[in-house]
Formats: sequence, structure tokens, C-alpha cells
Amino acid sequence: DQPFLFKWTAPASMTISTSGSGQVAYNYAGDNVPLRWQEFGIRKNAESNAWSATSVDWTHPVSFSGLTMDVNRGDSVYYWIRKAASSGAFTSVNNWTISSVGTERSASPVFSVPGGVYFSSQTVAMSSVDPDATIRFTLNGSDPTTFSTKYIGPITISGNITLKAKAWSALPVSTTTTATYTFTTGTTIPDVKSKANGVATGLSGVVVTAVFGSDTIYVEDVSRTSGIRVHKAYHGALVGDMVDIGGAIQTDTNGERYIEASVVTHVSSGNSITPLGLNNKAIGGGAFAQQQGVLGGQGLNNIGLLVRAWGKITQVPGVESDYMLDDGSGVALKLNVMPHGIFVNNPTPPPAAINAPDGTYVEVIGVCSCEKVGVDIKPVIKVIGVQIVQ
Repeated sequence: DQPFLFKWTAPASMTISTSGSGQVAYNYAGDNVPLRWQEFGIRKNAESNAWSATSVDWTHPVSFSGLTMDVNRGDSVYYWIRKAASSGAFTSVNNWTISSVGTERSASPVFSVPGGVYFSSQTVAMSSVDPDATIRFTLNGSDPTTFSTKYIGPITISGNITLKAKAWSALPVSTTTTATYTFTTGTTIPDVKSKANGVATGLSGVVVTAVFGSDTIYVEDVSRTSGIRVHKAYHGALVGDMVDIGGAIQTDTNGERYIEASVVTHVSSGNSITPLGLNNKAIGGGAFAQQQGVLGGQGLNNIGLLVRAWGKITQVPGVESDYMLDDGSGVALKLNVMPHGIFVNNPTPPPAAINAPDGTYVEVIGVCSCEKVGVDIKPVIKVIGVQIVQ
């Protein structure tokens, strides 16, 4: 028989004795299963590693129970104790193999569609790595019991609900899998920017104008009147894609409004957006709804739009990616050259710096953004295309 995942639970009697204080993490290995860290445990400091999502101070000795992890039958479960070295790094002190694997549990159900904000109905399938498991679920936020609805096939969700499911097998019942689905109607970018932080919202039929890595895109309406930043890990979008977006509106520390998306859905490809030509005085613009304007901003707010500007560049001392652009208007505009930007008419990402000396005249294409300097909001172009003007 092939092994299948189950829940391992730390025995209630487990006590770790060691001098000093530090951090506990878990690891497991089994046949054909690579050794890897688990993202939970006990932490002393908020170190920038993936040992644990839980932060708990502890000193000698420490007792704990109830921690769980997914393992396969036949796996060995290990834990490591580490203490902080003077450099702040963690060094291994000792490790033990846990002789008792505690209580085996059925593997928790997996949902085919994660919880999040959507603006169209979603078909959700539930599955278990144990083919003999019975899944039962609820739609009212209560924990499933043996009397709850039995899962027999995908369900359609079209209203705001919390879905919970458990799996029953020859092993004790699994822990609960939970997902909350929120639905909103598609709206316009100006409407989105008018909403308060955290409000569920959606956009339909917007075009991707810039891609910055695997977690950030900018989108614009086809009329070129407004644009907005969208954050979604592993969004999968490309420049020129028309997409639908579901998420919640937020404001970052620089004052720029953006959508924290739970879903980015591809509609079509090959859609072209022409950048809007603006002089330095017009970049950023005045305030609109809950989107702040920039210091001295004139005209309509254009933060989030794909724009084109011209002028003479000067590199910011000591910052390879930052330049100032002087177009003779009396306003110096900051340029930030984004090494991973891709513009629809320039499929090759530009370098991390403009390969031209100070005083060179250039045409730049990028997305209008902003940054907070003290109490002021100032405009910035995130450059994704540069051309030297002869």
C-alpha cells in the first residue's frame, strides 16, 4: 500500500530540557520524502527564516502539546533545538528522534478553490489523500460532525459563506479545513479607489500594463483613464492580458492604493495599452477619493497609470536604480528603474540601471507611483522602458 498523509500530534507529555533559551522546530523524513523544515514550532525571536509562524518565548525547560504536522506513515519525526548565537543566527544544540508519533489522524480535506474574494460563483471540489475517507462539510461556519452533509461531488458557492470540512476514516477524525468566500460585483478602478481599506471589491476586463516579479502587477481600464496596483503571489499574469480581479482594497505605507487580490483570472491576451504622455508637473496629479495626490500635484490623479515622460537624467548618488528626470518644467521627477518590468511593446526587461551618463536626454515609459518623504507624498515613475533621445 502507498503511504498517505495523516496528522501527527505532539504528545502532551513532551518536555524539552536544555540550558538557556531558544527555538524549537520540526522536521520529518520518510521513504521517498525529502527532509524539510516545517513552518511551525516555538520561536524565541522573529528571525527571517521559515521555521515557524508561531512566536513564543521560552526558557529552560519547556513543555508543549497539540502541535500538528502532515506526515506519511512510516516517517520519522524529529525536532531540533537551536539557540541564538551572538550574530543572531541559530546554531544546532541537539536533536532527538521522537519515539512515539503521538495520535495519528485522518488527513484534512483539501479545497480546489481557496477562500477569498470573488465576483462570480465558484465550483469547489473537496478531496482527501486517503481514498477511503468520508468528507462531511458545513456552510454555516460550524464545525462538521457525523451528522453534517456528506460530500459526494463539487459544490457551487455563490454567496458569502464559510465552508468547513472534516475527513473520517479508520483513523481518528481529521482537523477542520476552513475557507471563507466573499462575493462582490465587478466595478471600476475609480470606484475601487473610493472604498475604505479592507472592503471586498472586484474588477472586470482590465488590462495588465506592467509586471514586477511574481507578486505585483499594474492594471488599467481600456479607456486609459485610471490604473491601480494589484498584489497577488504567483499571479501568472503577463503584460497585455485582460484579467478579472477579486480582492480587497488597501493603502500602502507610501500612500498608494492597491488591491490585495485573492484571485486574478485570465480573460484574453494581446491587449495593447498606449502610455499617456505627461510632463513632470502633471505626473501624480491631485487627490481623488481616498487616493492622496502628490505634493503640488496638478490635474487629475494618475497614480497607477502607464505614462510616458521625457527629459534629462541625473543619477541619484549612491542609488544605482534611482534617477531624477528634468523636463524643464521646474519639477524634478524621480525615476525608479525596475529590473523586472516588462512593457507590452518592449518584451525584454530593461537593465537595473540606465546605461547613460548624467545629462543624457531620454524618453521613459513606466507606471506612475508615489512615495512618502516625511509627511509629503511625491510622484515616482517605475520605469519599464528607456530610450535615449538623439
